Amino acid sequence: MRGAIPIGRVLAAVEDRDGSGGANLRLVAWELSVEERRVADGWEQAVNDGLVKVARRDPANDEELWRLTPGGWSALAAAREPG
Repeated sequence: MRGAIPIGRVLAAVEDRDGSGGANLRLVAWELSVEERRVADGWEQAVNDGLVKVARRDPANDEELWRLTPGGWSALAAAREPG
């Protein structure tokens, strides 16, 4: 297995799903075309650091969907800065 996905890529995948109501671990992994276990550490860090928050519950599959918080948007911008 290749290494874990960096948190910046996790946050970018959450951003990509923002217009459709949010993301969760499964959707981030799908968006990045990787196994969930490669995203798990970055997802857990984003949740624990308050970079994402629950936006709503998807009634179709009863899963929580998450969106970036203001801190998450800032962390995403910082991750995109060259350097």
